[in-house]
Amino acid sequence: MTGVQIGIISTIVAILLAAIPLIYKKFRAPIIISPKKVGLSSQMWSIKTTFHVQNRTQKVLFDVWIKLTVENCSLRTNDIKISSGSGTGFLEARISNISINYDFVRMDGIDNNGNGCIFFILYSLDPQTPQPFMIGAKAVAEQEKNANPQISLRMIRYSKTPVKLLQRDNEIAYPFTPPENFKIKNLLLLMKRE
Repeated sequence: MTGVQIGIISTIVAILLAAIPLIYKKFRAPIIISPKKVGLSSQMWSIKTTFHVQNRTQKVLFDVWIKLTVENCSLRTNDIKISSGSGTGFLEARISNISINYDFVRMDGIDNNGNGCIFFILYSLDPQTPQPFMIGAKAVAEQEKNANPQISLRMIRYSKTPVKLLQRDNEIAYPFTPPENFKIKNLLLLMKRE
């Protein structure tokens, strides 16, 4: 091998080594959820577990949609409670003497596969800091033989720009388009009278 060939090979290897971190950063998921599944079979009477949602980018992300799907059991979505462990409030609106917190919007329903699901929408997600959430359920429903009862969690979508509330007189609307077809059963917002 000549010196020119070795020089060309060395240059190509150096370029590839420099490009690997850039390629990895470009294609890795901007938001991760951990764990992605919560098993129910080992918890006979109740569920109480924490999961984390983390924005791995350097900027605040908005309109983050997360889907919880109940799989292989008859646990009802209205038996599942989700609460935030911490975080910063970014969006609160007032109608008369009622304040509405739009940081956490929840929709219960049934997805196209017939599974009970919960979509919850985070108005914003700070960069780099894992946001903890607690899942709690009243009781584990009946389990079928040889089934793997669980709740799966996955990020559906996000935006780089904030959602703007639509306001008129004493009315406020939070505009959204569901990321997939599903039958909605409940819509929950945090509200308090002042």
